[in-house]
Amino acid sequence: MVFEAEWLRKLVEQHTYIRELRPGGPRNRFFRALANGFRSAAAPAPRFFRSLRDGAQEVARYIRREISSELQQWERTLDRSMADHADPMWDAELTQRATAKTAELVQRYPRLKPHQERITNLLRKKQHYEASVLIAHKSFDPIFKVSKRALERDHC
Repeated sequence: MVFEAEWLRKLVEQHTYIRELRPGGPRNRFFRALANGFRSAAAPAPRFFRSLRDGAQEVARYIRREISSELQQWERTLDRSMADHADPMWDAELTQRATAKTAELVQRYPRLKPHQERITNLLRKKQHYEASVLIAHKSFDPIFKVSKRALERDHC
């Protein structure tokens, strides 16, 4: 079907008139690009893995948004506006609640265990966006290698 296409016939005729046979010449580049195109169309594996990677990134973005909204709801339960921030009891209570929330997240996503302290500190400092990016990045399967940068581009 492709070989009967008029556009392909014209393109090949146009490039066969060029008499230049250098390895990097326009004629060789054209036929090499044409061969690469047919080769990649015949081998679906790269597209398959690319679609898997894109799907994994989309799932990780979804997880990040869900965790972010969960952390915002958790933040509302703290009622920081009424707290005396100079009071060491408030600091101890905040640390205790952030540690409990982090433990809950680690129970759900076991890969976060090495990052528990960092997540707790982010929650204490009210840096929920950064915490959600870290959680989504570290909790996801390393086979797909979802980057933090891909998650950060999805800032809402």
